[in-house]
Amino acid sequence: MVEWIIKNLTVLILLLSVAGCSMKSDIDKHINDRDNIVDVSDKICFIKTDLMVGPVAKVYNANDYIIVTDPNSIDNLIHIFDAEDYTLLCSRVKRGRGPHELTRMGDVAISTDKKKFYVPDFGKHKIFSYNVDSLLNKEHCLPIYVNDLPKTQFPSTLKAVDATQFIGTIIEPIGTGDFKQSIGIWDMDSSEISTIYSGHPGLNLCRVCYDYSPQHSIVAVAHYHHDLITLMDVDGGVKFNIYGPKWQPSGSNKEYHYEKIIISDNLIFASYSGGQNNSTGREIDQIIIYNLDGSYIKTLKIGVPFEDFCFNSKNNSLMFILNDENQFAYIKLADIRKKSGMLWILLELEDNENAENIYRTVTAMVIVRYFFINIKKQK
Repeated sequence: MVEWIIKNLTVLILLLSVAGCSMKSDIDKHINDRDNIVDVSDKICFIKTDLMVGPVAKVYNANDYIIVTDPNSIDNLIHIFDAEDYTLLCSRVKRGRGPHELTRMGDVAISTDKKKFYVPDFGKHKIFSYNVDSLLNKEHCLPIYVNDLPKTQFPSTLKAVDATQFIGTIIEPIGTGDFKQSIGIWDMDSSEISTIYSGHPGLNLCRVCYDYSPQHSIVAVAHYHHDLITLMDVDGGVKFNIYGPKWQPSGSNKEYHYEKIIISDNLIFASYSGGQNNSTGREIDQIIIYNLDGSYIKTLKIGVPFEDFCFNSKNNSLMFILNDENQFAYIKLADIRKKSGMLWILLELEDNENAENIYRTVTAMVIVRYFFINIKKQK
């Protein structure tokens, strides 16, 4: 009996140690399978509108509104939807060199208060801002000049950190048709750019998309041509490298993996292909969901290829620009979340640290209970 107790106490101590560390991990996370695939094609709700956009159209969340941009349009470049019911409220801004117009519109950056958005114009080499309410109320709304764009190194996409600082993909031309890409912080007042990510050491080429969460102070970087996501703080300190099943350290761009990544509440949404880097292989029809600690949750099979998507915080849904006859659609996350079981209870908690503490406590309680049940059996 004494020997049995000593033996099992040793096992108990080891198991409790594992429980204490089970939510902890090293920086590198290797996911061998992403086989929790959920077909949500029957949950798609199409948005009724006559609006049609081109293949490079983008969609952004701005709290009460959804902003759609169509940079190559011969008509209006900016469209605003109501975020609650997806009603198209207005279409504004023409292409051109006039004071009300944009020449070469870039990706939009939503301000931290969500009341305005910034638009780089690469033709005028300037960045402008629009107030959302002003656009809604005025057909010919003058943009507000913010700053000139840098010329040697310039941000091709932007995420607002505050009123003067942006995190962006920084482009540095290095020859005819070639460039270096990195993630950096651009200070508009000083025009300084500080690099926070220049690529993974196992790759020769940095070609990435990213998102920034002011709520969590996290930057998520997803690689276009490799099955890799890197989570880091705003100073560039790496928190996690998430290696997927198709990860291969090389400089090749033969495969196409991630196209867009979004940090939202306590989840990460990443649109994914995994096919060849060609017109067919680049079609995106699935979204992979991760936790903020880099753990894989599930894959949503949308069933229809889509050009872009965003998380709608107003009604807890994903909005899509589809590569389909019906171009606009959404899926309510409440319709696809399975809230039964410990995993989904933890995911619903707003504080991820609380989720970790609860997980560790429950695991320890189960192990202790199991240990004492076995003591009684031995008696």
